[in-house]
Amino acid sequence: HCSSCGRCVLNMDHHCPWTNTCVGQSNMKSFVQFVHFVPIATLHSVAVHSEMLVVMVYAWNRRSSFQDFLRAVLQARIMLAALGWVVALAVMLLVGTLAYEMQHTVITNVNMIEELIIEKAETRRRHRGERKFVYPYDLGRKQNVASVLGPGSCPISWLLWLRPGLRTPGEPVWPDLQDGCGHFDLSTEQIAQKVQKLQRSMIIPAKEEFEGEGTCCCSYWFWIGCRFGCGAVCGCEACGENKLSVKVGDAVLVNRLDGDWVCGRILPDREDADGDGKSGRGRLEGPLGWLPTQCLQTEESKPF
Repeated sequence: HCSSCGRCVLNMDHHCPWTNTCVGQSNMKSFVQFVHFVPIATLHSVAVHSEMLVVMVYAWNRRSSFQDFLRAVLQARIMLAALGWVVALAVMLLVGTLAYEMQHTVITNVNMIEELIIEKAETRRRHRGERKFVYPYDLGRKQNVASVLGPGSCPISWLLWLRPGLRTPGEPVWPDLQDGCGHFDLSTEQIAQKVQKLQRSMIIPAKEEFEGEGTCCCSYWFWIGCRFGCGAVCGCEACGENKLSVKVGDAVLVNRLDGDWVCGRILPDREDADGDGKSGRGRLEGPLGWLPTQCLQTEESKPF
């Protein structure tokens, strides 16, 4: 489920803010092509605009004074070419880095969300002395690439990898597995990680009211800085994420701490959780969000 789009995405890799869409099963191949074509196009732009450097060197060698050099260089054509060269170089390096990272995704057949699950699985199982987690969809380099870009049955099959407009191949719902693995291995591991996360969570009462509604803009963070100090200004993952609105006395289930911010959700009142008056301790239905640590009475925290 993508919190930015508000919808579920099959085989979701990540939400791309630059294309304003989620990268998943339907457009993974197109996105991989996109992040490789852009550096190639900007490399061509860098080469074309590099003529500007030749002109500058020529003007420097032919100068009779520094003022003559400035008059030759400070022309609209030269300045626009220099700006285009810098922008093209920056885009080439930034998108080229993303293309390098996507090559790892294609070769290993592991998307970004699954990679995070695997990292947590290795840490959890190492601490508990369990066997190493085996990623069920790693079928080897050749089959992994074929599941994203298409099969490579002939020497020139890589040309089909460059053809735009084709959907991501492979079986999206029940993909092929490694021997001895199951389709729900990742889900089972995720449940175990969530259980461990709840076991480490703390219940902390709120001592200050905080309104989570607001846009991450300069005025919002200026208000945060004035109320909670400079350390709380855009200093963690709370920037751009959902904020949690709390009132004095609310019981907050905190499962993550990052500097001057905590991540958690409000627990329902025990008296109001169920109609029969039973405890609502196990019901975690409230929204998840971030709030400043100063809003909580940390000295009265207790395990969940």
